[in-house]
Amino acid sequence: MNAVWPRIRPLVFLLWVVAAARLALDAALKPELTHPAALVSVYYVSALAFVVIGVTRRWAYFGFKRLLAACALLGMLAWSVPDAVTYTVGQFQGWTHGRFRPEDPSVVAATGKDDATRSAPLQDTPAKKLAAGLGVGVLTGLAGFLWSLAWTSVLVGVPNTIVRRRSAAAP
Repeated sequence: MNAVWPRIRPLVFLLWVVAAARLALDAALKPELTHPAALVSVYYVSALAFVVIGVTRRWAYFGFKRLLAACALLGMLAWSVPDAVTYTVGQFQGWTHGRFRPEDPSVVAATGKDDATRSAPLQDTPAKKLAAGLGVGVLTGLAGFLWSLAWTSVLVGVPNTIVRRRSAAAP
């Protein structure tokens, strides 16, 4: 784990800045998902960062175990923690815009689509608000882990394997 943290630390800090900027935009603009501010996203920025990491081979020595560890840390630190904070703030502020649009069974029943569902319903007690925010954080941490694993497998893991095999086959 010690070998992984120094390599992923700049990415974690970058994604924290993006998450903080998005929280500030959510608070100030209350953007809907079609608003350009919705493009300020940890998912979009991380995808670009993974391309840069893959091209520059910054994680060239990562084997599969280190790649898994890096993705698990990224899921926890870059998605779970910031989203737990953000969605808890959203619960306490009563936000229902954009990504905070609460589950509304009447919308789902009327349209047959659940695309209006973005977040947990607003809760009525502080403990439930905290639990809802933390719950979304845990779920997005898992999604962030899978997102990171998919991107890094293609952009880091496959090239690393090809280079190792070519090195082993070279006379």
